[in-house]
Amino acid sequence: MYPPKVSSFPPPLVMLETPQVLTGLATTDYVTSFTMWGEAATDHNWRANAFVPDPNAFYSPYIHQPNSVPYGFAPVQPPFTQSNAFSLPTAYPVQANGTMPSTMTQVNPPFKRPIQSQQQEASEKQDRSRLSTNRFFHLHQQPLPTQRKSYKSENRCLLPNPLVLYPSEPKEGVISDAVVSVRLVSDAGLDLPEVAQQCLVSTDGTELQDRPIREKTKFRLKITETSEGEAWRLLFHVEFKLQDKGSTTQECVEDIVTDRFIVKSKRRNRNKEEQ
Repeated sequence: MYPPKVSSFPPPLVMLETPQVLTGLATTDYVTSFTMWGEAATDHNWRANAFVPDPNAFYSPYIHQPNSVPYGFAPVQPPFTQSNAFSLPTAYPVQANGTMPSTMTQVNPPFKRPIQSQQQEASEKQDRSRLSTNRFFHLHQQPLPTQRKSYKSENRCLLPNPLVLYPSEPKEGVISDAVVSVRLVSDAGLDLPEVAQQCLVSTDGTELQDRPIREKTKFRLKITETSEGEAWRLLFHVEFKLQDKGSTTQECVEDIVTDRFIVKSKRRNRNKEEQ
């Protein structure tokens, strides 16, 4: 049966000392005050997911509005806690610390590489383009991307063998007194340590430094150590004189950088084949 109606007016102010959950408002664990007509307000059926008023009793829950607090009612400032998270809409998630997020959604910023790495990559590209001029001298063929280490008991050269460097016919003038030096550089075109430079050997006994350039200069080179997975390049440093049509001689320098390659050992290749 429904509780009897209360005809007294105005209704008395009822203060709840025990926590009550108003799921119809989706607000808080604690309600400090509300007005009621009838005794059904004390019924625990208030804990239902939806507020369905009693036909014989009318409930008027108190909702606090800013700057409009009626006389005799304390403001209700509901803290959002994890206990009433079930009654909140899914668009407003409750965080683990019991606070509401400041924004509805959070968009992760796009990934950006550090400025230092971008500047370093740009400088490496600039150095590589500066080295690979190929204006006055050219390499007939590039070395293969995978080379094999040459052991002491063998004379295994870099492929293709030989590497041929020849001068072009520039429009600026005539090339003369050209000498070339070859050395190992990193993938970025930087000089390798002296220990790594010593593993580059000429098999025909010719010098690797200040070698005169003829019509075609052939290099038979071998490397006695592996590159340990890193990419290497060969750099041909050419110093020459350029005489223009006005009989003016200029001293010029040009660097020719080969394609990258790695140097492996014979033993590693055998192990891979056995596996």
